[in-house]
Amino acid sequence: MPYASRVFLQDSPVTSRGRVALLRRGFEQGTGRKRDIGRAIGQRIEVRGGVVEMLGDEMTRILWQSIREKLIDPYIQFEKLRTYDLSLQNREKTSDQVTIDAAKAVAKEGVGVKCATITPNGDQIAEFQLSQRWSSPNGTLRKYLARRFKGAVIFREGIFAKNIPRTIKHNVIIGRHPEGDIYDAIEESITKGEKVQLIVTSENGDRREIAIRSFDRAPGAVRVEHMDDASIDAFARTCFKFALTNKFPVILGVKDTISKQLDQRYVDRFKTIYKNEFKKEFEKAGIFYAKNLIDAVGAGLLRPNQRDVVLALQNRDGDVMSDIVAEGYGSVAMMVSYLITKDAKTMVAEAAHGTVADQYRKHLEGESTSVNPMALIFAWTSALAHRAKLDNNVALLGFAQEVEAVCIDTIEKGHLTGDLTRAIDGSKKKKRKESEPRQYLTTEQFMEVLGDRLAQRITGKTLEQRMETLIPQGEDASRTSLAA
Repeated sequence: MPYASRVFLQDSPVTSRGRVALLRRGFEQGTGRKRDIGRAIGQRIEVRGGVVEMLGDEMTRILWQSIREKLIDPYIQFEKLRTYDLSLQNREKTSDQVTIDAAKAVAKEGVGVKCATITPNGDQIAEFQLSQRWSSPNGTLRKYLARRFKGAVIFREGIFAKNIPRTIKHNVIIGRHPEGDIYDAIEESITKGEKVQLIVTSENGDRREIAIRSFDRAPGAVRVEHMDDASIDAFARTCFKFALTNKFPVILGVKDTISKQLDQRYVDRFKTIYKNEFKKEFEKAGIFYAKNLIDAVGAGLLRPNQRDVVLALQNRDGDVMSDIVAEGYGSVAMMVSYLITKDAKTMVAEAAHGTVADQYRKHLEGESTSVNPMALIFAWTSALAHRAKLDNNVALLGFAQEVEAVCIDTIEKGHLTGDLTRAIDGSKKKKRKESEPRQYLTTEQFMEVLGDRLAQRITGKTLEQRMETLIPQGEDASRTSLAA
């Protein structure tokens, strides 16, 4: 299950590779979890704690509905599922109030699961007829929760199947600071001839004026980034706690040779907290903490014989590096992302990728698509596992584990989407003939296979047979929508 749930809510964590092996053994041999969820054959598992569902955009929104219909709704009875539509159209309609409402709901319920959403660029303002260029929903959610709970970290973790080749062989967990960097920066356009100064005012009214530059040559723009020690401290402690529980070393990636104030604060705060609070425990566990330049960290990803590691990265670096790592695992769809707050009681899980716009355009044109749903499915299982552990719901936790096991086993049995076939063919291109294109499943076919294999695993029936045996529950009983 997701690292965040294990780190703070379980006594015996399993590393990601260990988790995959454990799930595989459970799938092949059968486990006690099946007995726990076996009573769901004729009824759904009751989930009494709140879950906040956030709908998204484009191809991922279509996949989201299919995941609900085939993998979630036939087995889960939500008592309080709060659904918020974060599509770009609804954010425009509500002046983005829906995103704030969703963030507040997550803070109240403790569990959120989010579909990928569009963050509009300049061209999309006209394309979608927007009144303004709305902020990233992810940024809004992360900022609200990090400040509401006085700290948070985004962890991004790979989804591994043994038949999918990987250029990055070791397990890299991205610990991304969800505050600061360009995502919280203040930006302003500057006209030619203007001068920019930074004015710092103390509590007693004393002022310092720091000259930035004069725009004598041409117009331009200015960006002010900012960060306080309290946020860095919460980030550091959460990364260290995470790594200690999972027996992973921590490497902080910075550019302190250039950023002698802001990046240096990360270096100083991590060093102090590690020395005073974690060093003895790390040494006892046989792991370490180190600081390295961010470019060296990136280069190290491709070196052979590297050990599993937690990379503690600033916001933008974590965003970029996680996509690189995901591609190194075979596909950007083979990575799940979840934000965990400082108190470890609130989580938002999501895919680490975007809305898959190119496939959505094909879908609109009536062409077949082949989109990998793994990250979206694991977002759901991560959220359900966190809800299960908060509520001590053994049946729900067992169900989430079964879904993940079925997903991994399905890929390893050779049922593949287009991205995974390309990953396999790319690693064997010298051995395969051009006249031997590997077959792959369409989006709908892959979801059908997953749905039937999960139903067979849990109930011994096909998905269609499963739906026929369910106790009637009313048209909207499994979905309680409290917001547009």
